[in-house]
Amino acid sequence: MKRRLGRVALISFLTAFLAAAPALSWPTPAESTSGPKTASEFNWQGSLKLLRGDPVAALADLDRAVQLDPTYAPAYVNRSYVYNSLRQPQEALTDAERAIQLDPGIPEAYFSRG
Repeated sequence: MKRRLGRVALISFLTAFLAAAPALSWPTPAESTSGPKTASEFNWQGSLKLLRGDPVAALADLDRAVQLDPTYAPAYVNRSYVYNSLRQPQEALTDAERAIQLDPGIPEAYFSRG
């Protein structure tokens, strides 16, 4: 019980922190200034958009992540969260199941499936 409360508190903190954060910018090489290029980068960007309350934009980024690497389980987990927030339970369940197939060691996939 304590462990669950700690996880909920951490998620709440991160959500509040990222929602209030200004746009992040890091110095990047000239060739990478055009935006995300990998599944991991699109997954990260989509996750931030979801946390900031824009699930539609997050879905577009996560769709792109899955297109780039159909075996990248974290993108399916995050897209499952997006579908849940958009009240599309069947799509959320499908993505959670796919994430579990790809990587049974991701506890968030089981949480989303539940």
